[in-house]
Amino acid sequence: MEYCFGTIFMRKGIKFKDGGPDLRRFGHPTITTFDLGYTDSHVYFLTATSEVDIYPSKENEYYLAASTREGLKKPSLINLKFIYKVPHTFQREIGCLPESQFYEMVNKFVDYQSKFPDEYYSEVYDKIFSLIN
Repeated sequence: MEYCFGTIFMRKGIKFKDGGPDLRRFGHPTITTFDLGYTDSHVYFLTATSEVDIYPSKENEYYLAASTREGLKKPSLINLKFIYKVPHTFQREIGCLPESQFYEMVNKFVDYQSKFPDEYYSEVYDKIFSLIN
């Protein structure tokens, strides 16, 4: 399955790296960092939250995304700290980040990850780097 850059999915059963499992009935919003194409067996994603009140104290760890008609229904924070890797499976697509927001998010993501790399950053670095150059 091919996705647009910044595809937003509702994903169930996430085990958060900084906490327990996500038990939401409909899943949790996630952002696919780039199109992996049909041949890749895994997908990498970032999580999003609508709890924007934490942004001022953790601005460097999050990207503040505006709400969109096709995707995020309210302003949301995209967590730049943790990269998740899961096998390719069908997930409910709810939209895409607008291109300008996606590239702003990727630049902030690369800046954060270059200082505090996640365990999967080396696996996504080449594809992400090609987006910003």
